[in-house]
This record gives sequence, C-alpha cells and structure tokens, in this order.
Amino acid sequence: DMEGCEGTTVSFTDNSPNVADNVEWDFGDGTISNETNPSYTYNNSGCYYVKLTRTVGGCVNERYMTQCINIQEPPAFNTNNDNNFGCSLPHVVNFSSASASAESWEWDFGDGTTSTAQNPTHSYTTFGDFDVYITGVNAQGCIDSVFVNTITVQAVEAILTDSDIQGCAPLEVTLGENSTSITAITSWSWELATTSNTFISFSENPTFNIVDTGVFNVVLTVTNTLGCSDTETFVGAIEVGDNPTLNFSATPV
Repeated sequence: DMEGCEGTTVSFTDNSPNVADNVEWDFGDGTISNETNPSYTYNNSGCYYVKLTRTVGGCVNERYMTQCINIQEPPAFNTNNDNNFGCSLPHVVNFSSASASAESWEWDFGDGTTSTAQNPTHSYTTFGDFDVYITGVNAQGCIDSVFVNTITVQAVEAILTDSDIQGCAPLEVTLGENSTSITAITSWSWELATTSNTFISFSENPTFNIVDTGVFNVVLTVTNTLGCSDTETFVGAIEVGDNPTLNFSATPV
C-alpha cells in the first residue's frame, strides 16, 4: 500500500496512451477532479482507492488503483501534569503522557528546554508564563504536536495601596494593599514605628492613630495560599505634620 500521514499530498499522473476527451479522477473520498494530472491532499485517515475514468471518442473506460492510499492518523495523547501554579524557584513540575501509538516523544517546556522522556520532571528556574507542548511520532512516521498546559510561576510582591499619606496630628490612617500574587493573600503583617510607638497588626486593613509628627515607614509582609511571602519597606509612606498654631486677641471698641 501507498502510505502517508494526514495532510499528505499525492500527485497523480495520467499515463494513458490516447488523448482523452474527458478525464475524471475520483480520489476515493467522494472528491472529483477533471485535471489531467491533479494533486490532492488527504486530511483524514483511511484507505482510499482512487479511480480514473477517461472518455476517448465517446467510449468510456475506468480503472481503480489496485492498492489503496493508506492515510494514517497522527499519534493521540493523554497528558497530565501537576503544579500548574507556583511562586518560588525552582518550580518543579511532573509531566506524563499516555499514547496507544506514539513511539517517541519530545516535550517543549516553554522556557527553551526540551525532553525526549515520556514522563519527564522539569524544574523552572525563572518566573514567567510557560506554554508546554508535546510532539509525538508513531511507527508510520506521523507527527502530531499538541498544547499541554500553561505553567505560571509568579513571585509574590507586597504593594502598599497608598504610599504617600499626608495629614496633621493626630492622624487616623487605614492601610491597604494590592499585592501581586498568583493565589489569594491569606495573611498580613504590618509594622509602623513612630517616635513614641510601634504599631503592629495582622489585619488585612488595619487602622492606626498617629499622634507623633514626622515621616514614618510602613513595613508590610504578605503570604499567599501557597506559603510564599514577601516583605517590603515603604520608606516615608506616612507624613504627619503639626496642626497650625492659633493665637488671636479681641479688643472692645
């Protein structure tokens, strides 16, 4: 049999001795061509018997190929992996692939590295979004490449919502954060040291009442559901000034 993979293009040549009034090729899948020497692309697997019909001087003759054109499917995959999301390095992911027909594999992990193992383990050493693909080849040489998953590794970054808070003493301040994290932030730790006091809170949005004047730093630590944390110091985030001094007199007239 003539074999090929899905997407194979076959060229046909009419070698008949007599000039035909009409030529008709039936490619075996219901597709017809009246070209003398056509080319046809088989996109679906199957065994196709091609028929050539020629009309010469009003006489019609037809002939089938004695062998079919055997178009093979590409290998099919069932893939799996753990650890789609991470927030620390290295980020280790276990990949697996099951296929009834593939005889060789190549994984593209999306970070410039590859593996020919059927079930590889890969360590990501940089942060980013990584699109993973697997390519397989079966016994007939048919190749298929499929998307597996996107692995996202993102560092946690503590971010203060407002890092330029100003007001006059006594100043009541409510702090908030919009930190960057691949999963939800589940714990907070705040520290605000003033001249006479050190405020500490584990609330998501703490409120502090500052009686001292000056410029003060805010230290924020956030931790997400995966246990990754980040601590940032926001220098001069809060500036508290004196209330203006009032002095006046009244004179009767």
